[in-house]
Amino acid sequence: MYGDFSRVTFRPEKHYSAVLAQQGRVQLDADANEQAAIWLHTARTTAADLVGPHGGPSGDAGFAVGHVPGNRGPDDLTIGAGRYYVDGILLDATRPAPGLPAGSGRPGDGDGG
Repeated sequence: MYGDFSRVTFRPEKHYSAVLAQQGRVQLDADANEQAAIWLHTARTTAADLVGPHGGPSGDAGFAVGHVPGNRGPDDLTIGAGRYYVDGILLDATRPAPGLPAGSGRPGDGDGG
């Protein structure tokens, strides 16, 4: 991401868990950015530890690939809506892809998705 940032100081190998404010010290964007990076690293590490290398919610895992037979043309593949984790990173497919009909996106639910 491009932007006008003072500095990016977060290093996971240092095992920091928080950024503390000091009385009388000016708050910089780098302080808030480092705290956000610490929380993001912690959340992703926790998700990877709990879920494993990949996985999704039971019964509602996203990105399920389905097959819809074509009436007079080629068949279609569908990708189901929902959430899935890869290496602790949340992948979210809750919105329909541009140009496709709205609906749950789950194969076989009769909405064309």
